[in-house]
Amino acid sequence: MVLKNRFQNINAKIANFINTHRLCAFTNKALYQELRVKRKEWNLYASDKGKKFVVYLLENKILSRKDFRDQDGRMKEIYHLPNSDTLSIYTGLKKNAYFTHFTAMYLNQLTLQIPKTHYLNFEHYPDTYKATLSQKLIDESFKKPQRKSNTFYSFKGNKIYLTNGKYTNRLGVISVKNKNTFYEYTNLERTLIDITIRPVYAGGVFEVLEAYKRAKNRIDVQKLKKYLLKLNYIYPYNQLIGFYLEKANYSESQVDIFKYEQIYNFYLTYNLKKPKFSEKWKIWYPIGF
Repeated sequence: MVLKNRFQNINAKIANFINTHRLCAFTNKALYQELRVKRKEWNLYASDKGKKFVVYLLENKILSRKDFRDQDGRMKEIYHLPNSDTLSIYTGLKKNAYFTHFTAMYLNQLTLQIPKTHYLNFEHYPDTYKATLSQKLIDESFKKPQRKSNTFYSFKGNKIYLTNGKYTNRLGVISVKNKNTFYEYTNLERTLIDITIRPVYAGGVFEVLEAYKRAKNRIDVQKLKKYLLKLNYIYPYNQLIGFYLEKANYSESQVDIFKYEQIYNFYLTYNLKKPKFSEKWKIWYPIGF
């Protein structure tokens, strides 16, 4: 009771802090960390445990709670502002993560489908290592199915996959922020690069092509190339982007921006069976594409 009274005495401060916080959703651990940071300012005792603090926030409707299940059936609680939208709640699953691939396609109006599967990406630490490329390495890698994340959470028929992507210093990441909403996602150009590289997270190469078609009157092709060069991938993704742009009927001047350094034969996607070959772009692609 004494602890509850101490919380009640600073109720307005707690509510203001939570409601003006940059984030809209938190794990247990994140909330406990906030309590430790504010303990001195709020004149709380070291014995004021995080669990009781969370119970107080829920009872006073400062926060609400949603329960997620991971791929192994274990529960993960996410605490969020009561009127937060669904995507904002999902961001509580991983701090500093942002939406990519099919979720970003939806947010950038590159698909008419409403996603039931979402992709929340957090970046690797910076790494200066870069492998040596060879035709043999490319051929061996692309004979196999594309690797996918096995880490996901389920919530009301939706799946939220956590992907651990290349360090990009959050290149092309934009924010949506208002009173009860906060999430981040990749912009138009970055999204097109990401789904070119990981079509398995975008519904496949035919969905990727449709995304390029929908982006046609909005895309900055020079920015697309600038992003690709800055990302500095070992694989020649410029060949794939040029191929998609051509198939989506972009202008010749836009397409030709990506016609450079065609040293290797490459693949539109993984594990292709009896593919066709584009001499112009030096890539293998599915029959019927």
